[in-house]
Amino acid sequence: MSALNLPVKSGALVQSVQKGTPAEKAGIRGGRISGSTENGQLAVGGDIITSIDGKTVASSQQLAEYIGAKNAGDTITVSLLRANGHGGYEPKTVKVTLAARPNSVPNPNTPQG
Repeated sequence: MSALNLPVKSGALVQSVQKGTPAEKAGIRGGRISGSTENGQLAVGGDIITSIDGKTVASSQQLAEYIGAKNAGDTITVSLLRANGHGGYEPKTVKVTLAARPNSVPNPNTPQG
């Protein structure tokens, strides 16, 4: 693979990757450098996801929509750019087998048991 020294114009920046998740198992990396913007803290230096199954990802919202349309157990192909530490990016492609998304807030309308 060749390095790209072009500015990245679109994609979804991976700020963090939770331990034990499909993203971590596939080798996707989050940011390791903390920075500030007018909107708050931001972790930079992580992978930039540029496509899912060949569909261009232009934003984090679009990434969430693509993944939200998939099912647990589906395997997706993720194309990403990884900073090479020399001002450029290395293109990479990884396969990710999706898991069930944990519920962060219990739904009171969901029967228990």
